[in-house]
Amino acid sequence: MVYLGIKYFAKLRKILQGRDLGQDLAEYAILASLIAIVVIAAVTLVGSTLATTFDAVATAMTGVAGGGS
Repeated sequence: MVYLGIKYFAKLRKILQGRDLGQDLAEYAILASLIAIVVIAAVTLVGSTLATTFDAVATAMTGVAGGGS
């Protein structure tokens, strides 16, 4: 009877250990999502800042050596 209980818990432990992989994948997915959100926010912020800078440079160059419109 005791042997059967030990065997059952050993099998249950193996089953539960196999579930760690799913938990790790979920954690990696959440981490990747957060990194993607930060990267998108940074690119959006830098992109609009660069657009403003290029517009200012283009405005400053208007009429210089035939550049601009």
